[in-house]
Amino acid sequence: MKKQKGFTLIELMIILAILIVFASIAIPSYQRYIVKNAESQAQARMMSLQMELERWRASTLSYRNFRPQQPLTTTKNKYTIRVVNGAGTDFVGGINGRELEGARNSTSWVMIAEPDATLTGASRMLLTSSGLRCKSVSNSFCTTPNNQCECGTGTVAW
Repeated sequence: MKKQKGFTLIELMIILAILIVFASIAIPSYQRYIVKNAESQAQARMMSLQMELERWRASTLSYRNFRPQQPLTTTKNKYTIRVVNGAGTDFVGGINGRELEGARNSTSWVMIAEPDATLTGASRMLLTSSGLRCKSVSNSFCTTPNNQCECGTGTVAW
């Protein structure tokens, strides 16, 4: 009688079942990790922009002609960051989205970070010059009649 070499079909099916269980646990965990990492990077970028904005205002007494050190929309960050004045009207524009045009003598600003469409389950984030910070998966922040941007129901602080 010949000695068997290799695995039986039952053994291979058991190994396959174990691998499927591991994959069903690991893949969602990795996807949550990617989203949390992207959110953390966006929050860090927003805080960096906040410091730049406040330094600019301390030296010029206005946010007019503010130019961040890096463009607000970058491909490596999975978020697009918008800066508007406190009235919710003047968006960052200019060359490559780097200048706070039309801010006139605005004394406040609102920063909104929108996730890329590929980031399923990622939160939108809001940061204001008054220190308000919140995030929400489902809410938009600028929905009031006069287009003021604020945290509403269903948001959490970050």
